[in-house]
Amino acid sequence: MRLTQGTPADLLFEVQFKHLNAGYVHGVVKDKLGTGVRPNLQVKLNEHAADPLPIYEQSADGRVHLFSVPLRADRLKDGLNHLHIISASGQPMASYPVHIGNQVLGEADRRIASLEAEVAFLKHMVLNQNNEALPARLAFMKSEIIAICSDMLSLQRTNLERESSAAKTASLPASSLRATSR
Repeated sequence: MRLTQGTPADLLFEVQFKHLNAGYVHGVVKDKLGTGVRPNLQVKLNEHAADPLPIYEQSADGRVHLFSVPLRADRLKDGLNHLHIISASGQPMASYPVHIGNQVLGEADRRIASLEAEVAFLKHMVLNQNNEALPARLAFMKSEIIAICSDMLSLQRTNLERESSAAKTASLPASSLRATSR
């Protein structure tokens, strides 16, 4: 237990957002080292003051903690909002984009917005780094950057397949008309 005191929270815990339901963002905080320590994390919506992360359940071994964060209407703005999970010292752990208003996003647009949020989060981590844990953070960021690049390539492939499919369907009626007129 004493060995983990003073350790940056991003080396101890991993935050994952699961879904948005009935005005609550649900997620999981996983204990990377299996210490069984309850995370002391905070949640921040946009630029408002941080509140304690509301953890409502944990696993029997204390490695998995479930949280549910209400999206308070008085803190939301029209357009893009960001829900940030941060450590008690203000270190960023994760970010979840929430769009309010009349914008219909396709699957590709949602993936792009998610990738942009991840890149912004990684940029924030690089600019606000703790030099004591630099090697571990760099290794983590390398793996995250590789995952983002992989996602971007698959997104490009999906868009290319859609474009080629649309081009084929657009050229089919013209070629079928030529075949029937002969």
